[in-house]
Parts: sequence; structure tokens; C-alpha cells
Amino acid sequence: MQRSRADAMPIRAPPRAYSPAPAPAPATFFDGVPVPVPRQLTSATSDDLLGTTAYSASNHSHSSDSLGSSPSGGWAYGMKKFVIAKGRWSFSFVAWSIVTGVLEISLVLWQLALSIGYYTSHEIVLSIASMVAAVYSICLAINATKTENIFMVYGAILFSTIVFVASVLVDKSEADLCRIWDTLVLTLGGSPTALPPTDSAYWFAKYLTGVSFQSLEIWGDRVNAIRVATCVVTGLHLVGQLIMVPGIWREVRWKVFKKIGADRGMRWRYSIYTLLIVQVQVNVYFAALAGCYFISHGWWSYSRTFLIITTGGYVVYTCGLVMLTWAVRREKRAPVVVFLFLALFIEGILMIQLEKLWPIAPFNDDKYFLIREVGTFFCVFNVFLLAACMLTTTACALNFGGGLRKHVDGVAIELGTTTTAKGAQRGTADVLKPAEGWTLH
Repeated sequence: MQRSRADAMPIRAPPRAYSPAPAPAPATFFDGVPVPVPRQLTSATSDDLLGTTAYSASNHSHSSDSLGSSPSGGWAYGMKKFVIAKGRWSFSFVAWSIVTGVLEISLVLWQLALSIGYYTSHEIVLSIASMVAAVYSICLAINATKTENIFMVYGAILFSTIVFVASVLVDKSEADLCRIWDTLVLTLGGSPTALPPTDSAYWFAKYLTGVSFQSLEIWGDRVNAIRVATCVVTGLHLVGQLIMVPGIWREVRWKVFKKIGADRGMRWRYSIYTLLIVQVQVNVYFAALAGCYFISHGWWSYSRTFLIITTGGYVVYTCGLVMLTWAVRREKRAPVVVFLFLALFIEGILMIQLEKLWPIAPFNDDKYFLIREVGTFFCVFNVFLLAACMLTTTACALNFGGGLRKHVDGVAIELGTTTTAKGAQRGTADVLKPAEGWTLH
């Protein structure tokens, strides 16, 4: 049987319309992050579980960090991190310095509030200096703890000791107006508000314009009690720091020498350098304070020549200390020699000026009545500080060229940090790596 032509032709399927590849199954999300779809819609494999577990752990870690850095818990997290990194004794050292420092500032502000119209200009300067000293002591404590340098800790305690002695000498002395009143009454008799004919007595008596003896006595009793409380707080500040020294020593020890290694010569050079930095920090404060004290009294006193020369000496001295720090870090001998000669010159000026303060002249001829005690303290104290600084500077200069500069170039390296630019660091690993076979305990 013959098939028709149509029957002989192959049957073709109709063309199908183009359709894209089937879309993948929708992803499963875990806390907003896609998780691999289980194979054949069965239970997840170990690989999938590991991926999910890893994400979950990192997510919890991220949540913990976010909690620590939140505004409500940021300070607590930072405090906890500081305690873990530095130790509880170091944290207590800083916290105690801050608490007692704030209390000192509050008491001094209370004194100033009660003494409006009674304090002379240089008593105001000394009050401001007391507040600056409290802030400066806090900064020294923080810096010592941050660098984990036991020498800086000793420097902070030395500064607190000097501030305590100075506060006792200043706060236990009688207020200027009370001294002027009593001296004028004993010297001239009668009422000191009646201006006497002599230049000296006239100059001192003009302090008392508008002040009565009764109000002066009441004010003196009130302010003296606060001054005694300030001395007590300053002493507690010092005692607390001293009590914490053994604990800080156990935490810090010789950590600062990790970047230096076992070279005893280098450790000696670094110790001398650190001692000099501590001395400069103390010297700069007291030199600047002495200059401000004399300036506050010198522009309108009749002992102007003495005060201007002394103030100029302290200003030059402060600039010399700044130059000395730069010269020692850069190991420049010429500026160091200049400082030593300048220091000898300043020593001579201070000794000559100190000689003028003593013996005490009769009141009518006494030009230094108000500045004798405090001025003597500044002169004597700065003479000893300057002498110690000269000895340490000489020891540093004799050790120039021993390799210390790479540790303190620019700024002092703090526990492995460096100021050298990237790409220009040379031998950083050798500098920061402790010598083989030498360990810290």
C-alpha cells in the first residue's frame, strides 16, 4: 500500500517559545543574611552548618562590640579595656589622681569665691597655679600609665611632693591683707587707712582701701579653714600615689625596655634620658609659675627693677628647657653647651636676687615685704632643680652617638610605636624585638 506524500514527510514538533533558565529556588535568610539552600531540600550538610555557625558567631561578636561602643556603655567599656591592658593598680593610680585633683580644684575655686576684694594679684596667680598644678599632676599620671614607664611614675610622684610642700608653705602663711594691716598698725600705730607719708607704707596701705578690720578678721578665719583643707587634700593625693607604687611596679617593671633589649648600656642611656625629661617637665612648670608670680607683682610695685630682671631670667630659663629637650632628642651638642652656659648665668641671677631679699629691712624701706617668702622659695627651689638638670644633661651629652636616637627621634617611642614614615622604616624589627635569650619577668 502506497503512502501519500504527506504521510512520507517526517512529523516535526512545533517550535517552542524561548524561555529563560528556571530561576533558582528562593534563598533562605538567617537574620537578614542568605544561607545556602539545603541540597535536595533535605537536612543541611556539615558545610552549610559550618557556614551558618561561623556567621552566627561573628554576628554575636559584632553585637557585643556594638554594645561596648554604644554611648551608654562606651565609657564603661573603655574603662574595662584600660584596666585589662594596664592593670588595676595603674588604673587606681590614675583614678586617685583625678579624684583628688578635682577636689583640690574645687577647694581653690571656693577660696577664690570667698576672697573677691581681699586677694592681691599674686595671691590670685598662686590660686590659679594650684589649679593648674592639679591638672598637670593628672596629666603626668596618665602619661606615666600610658607609656608604662616607671620613671614617669616616679616623676609624677616627685611633682606631687613638690606641690604639697609648696601648698603648705603658701597656705599656712597669713593672707597678704592681714599681714599688711598688722604690720602697719604695729609700725605706725593708729588706723592704717590713714595713708602714712612714707612711700613704702603708702604703697602697702593702698591695698586696704575700703577694708575694715572686722570684715578682714571674719574673712581670714573662713578662708584659712579652706586653705588647711586644701593642704590636707594635697597631702592625701601624694600619700595615695605613694601607697600604689609597689602595685604599679609589679605591673610595669621594665616594660619600657622591651623595645631596647638586653643592652645594659642602652638601658642606662634611656634611663638618663627619661630622668631628664621628668626634670624638664617639673622645671618648666615651676619656672613658668615663678615668672607669672613676679609679673603679677612687678608692673605696679616700686621694686620694679628687681622683679623685671627676675621675671626675665625665668622666661629665658623656660625657653632654654624647651631647647634642651629638642637638643637631647636630636643629639645636638652645640645647643646643649649653650644651655649649660645659660643655666650657669641663670643660677647667678637667682643667687644675686635671693641675696637682695635678705636680711629684712625696716618696714618703711622694705621693698620685698609681700614677695619675700614665696620669692625665696622659688629662687632656692629653682636653683636646686636647675643644678640637678645640668648634671643629668651632662650625662646625656656624654652618651651621644650610642644609638639612643633611633628610640627617641621625633617623639619618645611608646611601647613599640614609631614616628618613622611608611616605606622609610629601617631596622624596626631589630629595634623592637628583645634580644635573644633575654626575658622579662
